[in-house]
Amino acid sequence: MTTVGGHEGEHEVASGRERHLRELLEAVEDVTRIGGWELDVATSTLRWTPGTFRIHETTPEEYTPTVETAIAFYTPEHQAIIARAVEDAARDGTTYCVDLELVTAKGKRIPVRATGRAERRDGVVVRIYGAIQDLADEVRARAALRRQTAQLEASQRMEAIGLLAGGVAHDFNNLLTIVQGNAEGLLAGASLPEGVRAQLGEIREAARRAAELTRQLLAFGRKQVLRPVRLDLCVLVEDMARLLGRVVGEHIAIVKALPSAPAWVEADRSQLEQVLLNLAINARDAMPSGGTLTLGVEEVALEAGATELPAGRYHTLVVRDDGIGMDETVKARIFEPFFTTKDPARGTGLGLATVYGIVKQSGGAVVVESTPGVGSTFRVVLPVAEAVTAEAPAPEPPSPPVATRKAETILLVEDDDAVRRVCRRVLEKQGYTVLEAAGPTIALDIAAERPNDIALVLTDVVMPVMSGPELVLELRRTHPGIRYLLISGYADDMDQLKAALAEGMTFLPKPFTPDQLGRAVREALAGEGIRAETG
Repeated sequence: MTTVGGHEGEHEVASGRERHLRELLEAVEDVTRIGGWELDVATSTLRWTPGTFRIHETTPEEYTPTVETAIAFYTPEHQAIIARAVEDAARDGTTYCVDLELVTAKGKRIPVRATGRAERRDGVVVRIYGAIQDLADEVRARAALRRQTAQLEASQRMEAIGLLAGGVAHDFNNLLTIVQGNAEGLLAGASLPEGVRAQLGEIREAARRAAELTRQLLAFGRKQVLRPVRLDLCVLVEDMARLLGRVVGEHIAIVKALPSAPAWVEADRSQLEQVLLNLAINARDAMPSGGTLTLGVEEVALEAGATELPAGRYHTLVVRDDGIGMDETVKARIFEPFFTTKDPARGTGLGLATVYGIVKQSGGAVVVESTPGVGSTFRVVLPVAEAVTAEAPAPEPPSPPVATRKAETILLVEDDDAVRRVCRRVLEKQGYTVLEAAGPTIALDIAAERPNDIALVLTDVVMPVMSGPELVLELRRTHPGIRYLLISGYADDMDQLKAALAEGMTFLPKPFTPDQLGRAVREALAGEGIRAETG
């Protein structure tokens, strides 16, 4: 049997321990993407650990480090910084930690953190040692965090503005209903002087324009009632291209970039048409001297964190122009209501805000890329829907003549006194008998007293104590034969309203004209399906 002497055994153990420590050092350096180094100041001898060679993308066989050549790895603007740091450490023992950019032996630029510390003997610096760390992963993580933070802040800011817009639109639409109803009622008189009639006409027109503004605010605030259908984005673009050609003018060429396969989504067709129209107008204004407007459809696979949407497959509507573009300051504010870089006479600043609201309410997102002097690309990202054999047709709005009906009784439930008075006058003028209730509790009492008289319940959606849809559900238990029509300045509880509409009720958004109210009432009484009359 062979034995190993004590000293030889100790040497082998020490050698194995040293080998293990070297392997451990290399593993730690590889995991942390850190390399070490030391400089003998007296001899100017520079030594690197394996991790440092790995960061520089070279090997001990290919390269022997020196102070001068090691400094040369850094970008020109950073070479002076690291050289000064090493000189100060060698002369005064100054410790340093600096973030720089390094160009590897293979030409790759990477961010690094260089640190150095001096070792003294008898007050003289004899050695400098330190580390270099590859920061590429950290920089990417910080950039991703900044993007996500910016997205969250923008989303919270937009949410707050949207809530404000919805609240303002709710009250404003009540006021506009009163203005429009009274103006229309006075204009119906036969003995008005011509001057008064003209002034009332101006009031009516101003109310109409104000109603359009509130509709755009509601779109931004995501308080609209949408009618989603399964539709092919390629068909939508094809159908809209001719109209958009007339909108943008002959000085702008329209190019379509569409895939051969359908791109099915579930959305409100008329609202997506509005999105395309608004984006096309925005592109036109960015190309005053002409250019190319590209309308496309793409399928994308979003990664987590790329937008506020979950990871997955999406279809995108792409609207691209080669116009003046935007800087980062403008791009950060383009979806804010009333923000515009245009002359005030050319727009309200609600076009892109409307786009933002419609897309968000449709479960999507808008991604914007823009470079000053190069152009802008807007991508409307929408969830993929299951394929269907044919696109659901857009409903055709009926246009029945205004006519007096037989004297059906309508239970009018509205907590705003002025709105209730206007609606009552309009309905009574059209031949209906109207029972007024200033709230749901009173409405339930009236319905209990006259269970067989009421043909239609006309109720506001947003009311104290009980909402309109909740009132309807309560009344349906005891009055199964009554028809219902919901009215509101905005949809405060979208899910509840959708459920109510699915049960067969119609919805009329405020503000509305007397003719629109009369038409909606007739449709509800006739049970002509589920639709939302536009104001």
